[in-house]
Amino acid sequence: MPDFERWLTLPPDERARVARENLKNNPHVADAHFERRFKLFLEKVLKPKFNVVDYWYRYEYQSRGSPHVHFFLWCEVPKFPNLSTAEEDQKAFASSGMNKSKTVLQFSSTELTGTQAELADVVNRVQCHIHSGYCQAKKRKVKATTGEELGGAEDSDQMGCRFYFPRQQRTEAVVNKDHNPYHLSFIAARNDPDLHHFNRLVSLA
Repeated sequence: MPDFERWLTLPPDERARVARENLKNNPHVADAHFERRFKLFLEKVLKPKFNVVDYWYRYEYQSRGSPHVHFFLWCEVPKFPNLSTAEEDQKAFASSGMNKSKTVLQFSSTELTGTQAELADVVNRVQCHIHSGYCQAKKRKVKATTGEELGGAEDSDQMGCRFYFPRQQRTEAVVNKDHNPYHLSFIAARNDPDLHHFNRLVSLA
């Protein structure tokens, strides 16, 4: 950004003012920086970590401001043909990312800079769901036993969060239709009803 050397010498309040002006006057620089960081993150972290074989993404701007990315990743994963019916397969699918054995890639805790406290700070700041008018929607009427739709959303007067928060606390991860009667969903173990799913590596990166 322009005047970077001068910006380094300014007091905090003045830094914030100059940063706002720079962002307003040079959106192309901020865009290029964001795009480069995301592509490096995709190539150096996401692809090797999660065995990504294909992907799709798009950029969005929140209220025409902060950029962010929505994306799908297709990964190499074990096959579970009976996922919709077999309870053991559901549990295996939900927990297959866990490896309780120590590997050569694990370091001593003294060599790591990202700590549990740091992770907690990050997820509590950016991974907690906050209800807003956007997430509130009329609930569809469905039969609890079969998931059969009894009426459209327009026939309901009951409002609820479209992202299914708050969510029940649980000690085990599963894949089932508890949240959405139409589709299987991954339901993580959780000790906070409003916490989004997160990956420790991605959150701290």
